[in-house]
This record gives sequence, C-alpha cells and structure tokens, in this order.
Amino acid sequence: MQQTNSLNVAAEKVIHDFLKRFTDNKHFATDKEKEEFIEETIKVVNIVVDDTKSSNNIRVNELKQEIVDELRNELATKADMKAEFAKMRQEIAESKTDIIKWLSAFQITVVSVAVAIIKLF
Repeated sequence: MQQTNSLNVAAEKVIHDFLKRFTDNKHFATDKEKEEFIEETIKVVNIVVDDTKSSNNIRVNELKQEIVDELRNELATKADMKAEFAKMRQEIAESKTDIIKWLSAFQITVVSVAVAIIKLF
C-alpha cells in the first residue's frame, strides 16, 4: 500500500507527544529505539487513516453511482413521453367514441319518448 502522510502536522505532533509520554514509562534500550517505535506507530496511524479515506471514497463513489442509476431509471426520455402521449390520445379517442354512442342512444330514447307522448294525445 502506498504510504502518504494523511495526518496534518498538528495531528502528527499530538500523536508524537502522546506516544512520547506513553513510552516514557516503557523500557527501551536506547532513545533511538524509542523514536523508531514512535515513528513506526505514526506510520501505522497514517496507513489506517489512508485506508479509511480510501474506503470512504469508494463508498461515496458507489453511492453516487447508485443515485445516478436511480435517476436514470426514474427520468422519462422523449421517447417515453411520446409513447405516453400516444397512449393518452388513444384513450381520449376511445372516450369520444363512447360519449357519442351514449349521446346517440340518449337522443333516440328522448325522441322515442316524445313520439310516444304525442301518440297518446
């Protein structure tokens, strides 16, 4: 894994000072060993931070792709809209035909009733 220095200078100093205090009670043969331990620990922290950033970036990219895919599925294209309008026009035409049939039947009924009433008088 490529090592980058993900920690800013202030964070690295805080960790360094903490480790220095932590290692004061530990027994190291030399101060060099102590410093090497501190530096190795900081490297490990950097690796963990890098890994966490990488995992978060991957998850963010996955979420972004899911959102884009979902939007593409939900958005209507021109072809979708044309097909929907054609279907609506067909339904309107069918409704017009039904209305004309019912009005014709109603008018015939009205005329029949009128003729029946005239014959009675």
